Amino acid sequence: MFHEVNHQVRLELEEASQRLDLECQTIVSMKLAGMTNAEIFKALNCSTRRIERKNNLIRKSFSDPDETALVPPES
Repeated sequence: MFHEVNHQVRLELEEASQRLDLECQTIVSMKLAGMTNAEIFKALNCSTRRIERKNNLIRKSFSDPDETALVPPES
């Protein structure tokens, strides 16, 4: 049963992350791999504040499935 729940959660995370820009998707993957914010900002060569802002966008996207502000506009 745990495997089924874990699979369902992973599917939901993948679906939710599709609404995010590429950088946020990368951060989600790194978080799921167990990386800390400090490890992520070093790996992405950016500020801790940028990671914190992106984490807030990710949380908002996951908590509000109707949020469309995070979807990058199509060119």
